[in-house]
Amino acid sequence: MDEWGDWARRARGNSDDTLRTYERELDALSKYAKTRGWSPVGDLTWKQVGSYLHSRGGGDNTAARRWSALQSYYRFLVEKNRRPDNPIAKVRRPRPAPSSPKPVFDVTDRIDKLAEPYKSIALLISETGMTIREVLSIDLRDQFGNEIRVDGPGGRERPVPLTKGAQAALRRLGKQLPDDWSMSARTIQRRLEEAGLTALRLRQTVVAELAERGNDVATIQALLGHRSSGTARAYVAAFGKPVPSDRLREALERRRGGR
Repeated sequence: MDEWGDWARRARGNSDDTLRTYERELDALSKYAKTRGWSPVGDLTWKQVGSYLHSRGGGDNTAARRWSALQSYYRFLVEKNRRPDNPIAKVRRPRPAPSSPKPVFDVTDRIDKLAEPYKSIALLISETGMTIREVLSIDLRDQFGNEIRVDGPGGRERPVPLTKGAQAALRRLGKQLPDDWSMSARTIQRRLEEAGLTALRLRQTVVAELAERGNDVATIQALLGHRSSGTARAYVAAFGKPVPSDRLREALERRRGGR
């Protein structure tokens, strides 16, 4: 369990609070398996894991957290070649209820409080909406133009447009970190928290600004790199401005060439 915790902190950027929650979930699964005479947690089948999750019930957010805890543990076992498959991958992931976005309204002032290289990392996130994991997948030795490809959610590579501010931040990081990244996701998160920031809130700020300026759900979804449009819809609902009636009428008239 300790080895898994170290891996989750280093490779996944999980906080100690998150890991304590995950460990409670694994302990509950272990007790559940023992009462049924099943194999140890690390050897359970996907049907047994699914049965456990179904038996626990709870709200959407609780069920999603429970699924994430098991996903983390079994992914660790697979990466360390301690089992050939991830049983949780065959169990449908519960969808948590959308949370209210919390953008940072004094984001520039907060970023200015950070020392390098964390200031440039925060600027890069605030210019692009990337996650910390995506940022850490960038090869700082590359030459940066108007777009970069990163390892997005689910391990899928995705393109990210680079503003001039993002390109400048990457060039500074390349000079400050000539041997590539020398810090973990958790270290970055801790430094951001010292300025009252998190990567999530920086990301939410980017998307809130996009929604305020009238960008549609599809655009915001593409910039987030999400498969589902649910998060983008939440931002548009919270920060988007009503579409003027003349624009709606124009859209109807244009749908068939103005006829």
